Amino acid sequence: MTGEAIAALRMMSFFRRCTVLGAELRELLDALAQVTQERDAALAIIAGRTVAPTEAEAAAHNATGGWWLLSRGAGTRAVVEAFAGAGDVGEYVGWCAGRSRPVLTWRALDADHAPCAWPTGGAP
Repeated sequence: MTGEAIAALRMMSFFRRCTVLGAELRELLDALAQVTQERDAALAIIAGRTVAPTEAEAAAHNATGGWWLLSRGAGTRAVVEAFAGAGDVGEYVGWCAGRSRPVLTWRALDADHAPCAWPTGGAP
């Protein structure tokens, strides 16, 4: 075998290996994207929201037996409360606002009181 033939075989082997590595890299990047989405979703659940749920969100959450965990200002301290019921959300927001103790953070809890994703209220 000539030197040129050996060099050509080595080059073909190199290109095949690059193709395999490229496919493996694409798989790893896809897995990284999925893990990143899952992490971002978990962080959003943990962080909660600073805006009260809409009526549709509250109704959808109530239909699943969900609860709300919220923290609100109370003078120099904060109060953490949990409650269930779609109708209570608007009333509670009004009650807190009337006492200058706004809700600071809202978090959705499932029927077993575990943190869960924010309800969509029928939105996609």
